[in-house]
Amino acid sequence: YFNYTPWTGAMPGSYSLTATPYSESGGKGIAGTPTTIHFTIESADGGGDCMASGTILREYWDNVQGNYVADIPVSQNPTSTSQLTIFEGPRNADTNYGGRIRGYVCPPATGDYTFWIASNDHSELWLSTDDDPANKTRIAIVWGATNPRQWDKFPVRQRSTPISLTAGKRYYIEALHKQGVGTDHVAVGWRLPDGTMERPIPGNRLSPFEMEAAMMAS
Repeated sequence: YFNYTPWTGAMPGSYSLTATPYSESGGKGIAGTPTTIHFTIESADGGGDCMASGTILREYWDNVQGNYVADIPVSQNPTSTSQLTIFEGPRNADTNYGGRIRGYVCPPATGDYTFWIASNDHSELWLSTDDDPANKTRIAIVWGATNPRQWDKFPVRQRSTPISLTAGKRYYIEALHKQGVGTDHVAVGWRLPDGTMERPIPGNRLSPFEMEAAMMAS
């Protein structure tokens, strides 16, 4: 006869459970050999509200003077938009422009994630606590310039602190990029809870920003 206590409130993710037998009831006596099982909890719909579509939105404003992210006219309609299949903008595309790459990132497992941003010139990386852009906070910056995919030139500010994310939940993410003259690029990467590096973040973790969904959330 077994009387199992239901596990309520469990979140989607990967888990391990270890059981140790004892020679007497109540966990007393001589301990036997522990047995560990590994299992994954998935959301009821197989992916929560996070369905990565494979692209992320890039917005581009041309003829933007200045040297800082604050100079990007994000309150105005962009000159053009495009879809990226990886969290990385085009290289050596233009001079004196502003860019914003934004959408949703879908964590494959529950745990702590670390993010990086690399760019030429200045850039900022923002992440929300959910899919609402209103809840975003800045998690990494580049004040200056790096080489393409140079993730460690500014090891403190260029990298986020570990951030706890839940599998199956989508998070709004945004990279702002201000280019002056010379070469230009921007890319965002992350480290998964198991230590895997995905730099840049691939399209199978991403989906583009949805204006209508954002308006409904507000």
